[in-house]
Amino acid sequence: MDNFLRPYFISQGSQLPLLLIFAGVLGGLLAWGLIGIFLGATLLAVGYTLLYTWLYEDESPPTAESVSD
Repeated sequence: MDNFLRPYFISQGSQLPLLLIFAGVLGGLLAWGLIGIFLGATLLAVGYTLLYTWLYEDESPPTAESVSD
């Protein structure tokens, strides 16, 4: 029961999809055991956030004011 409730409560405090958190918890549990419950979800959330930020960042070119000599 804990494997189903923990991802739900973790995803309530963040803007990450519930399925992503659930996959991180189960994958971490299978890969690293008990510590993987926390480590798997954390690593997957960090990776998801970095990828999302990288893909959807503002791609406007730098202006003269933002570049300092």
